[in-house]
Amino acid sequence: MKKAFLIIPLLSLLFACKSKTKQDTPANLIVPGKSIGSLTISSSADSLIKVMGKPDRSDGAMGSMVNTWYAKHDTAGTRISIFSGRDMGNPDEKVSRVKKIIVTSPEYKTKEGLTIGASLNDIGKYYGVRNTGGFLQKNKQILSYCDLTKGIGFEIDSETRKCIAINVFKVEDASLAYINVH
Repeated sequence: MKKAFLIIPLLSLLFACKSKTKQDTPANLIVPGKSIGSLTISSSADSLIKVMGKPDRSDGAMGSMVNTWYAKHDTAGTRISIFSGRDMGNPDEKVSRVKKIIVTSPEYKTKEGLTIGASLNDIGKYYGVRNTGGFLQKNKQILSYCDLTKGIGFEIDSETRKCIAINVFKVEDASLAYINVH
């Protein structure tokens, strides 16, 4: 009888360890060079807008556009931004294709578990990131790091050395790694 009291809790722990958590779902997965959740590189920007609704902020010129959606439409909250562009002179030049996806929500994670708040040291354990520049945001210096070979970038708060945004882009496309969409 005493063995049963010991085995039952151990079995429940075993099954609890096998259960999937929210970060295990494809809807929250960051795949370098390919996607963030259901948003994919090279997909039609118009089709994403149909799914996500009207962006809270939009800016475009010369065949390129940045669309931004804020959580609960609150500019102080987390955001998803999509940089898209038309390939002028190509057969599908009328279609604006997603070139870069940026998220600031800790809901999204890489397969290694990296998310918003990860340290630059932790990021460096999995990605060969190098500094690609920086910008000022609310009087804070933000540094951009990317791994061109994998198609992933990280925006890092220069004071805390923590990640504040993650972006994905086409592998080896330096123009997208360096472009500032802020």
